[in-house]
Amino acid sequence: MGCGAQAVAERHLVSAVWMRRLKQRRRETLEVEPRAQRGGSHAILAPHLTIWPTSVEAQPDRTLEELNDALGTSHQRATRRVIAA
Repeated sequence: MGCGAQAVAERHLVSAVWMRRLKQRRRETLEVEPRAQRGGSHAILAPHLTIWPTSVEAQPDRTLEELNDALGTSHQRATRRVIAA
């Protein structure tokens, strides 16, 4: 008999949940090949990767808002709200 999902997951350094989903996909579709990666937002800053270091070196005490203005980007900063209990 085969190993459990937890044992196989530990052996291959993946989570047990990922292993269970892989087993489910194999059972339902008979495939275990890696799926195509989804597109992400990693390329948003790509045009600025050469400008950013020189801008930071020129004025290292700039805030993120000032850097955003200097680079001419229109991206908003991600913020988290903290709600006091």
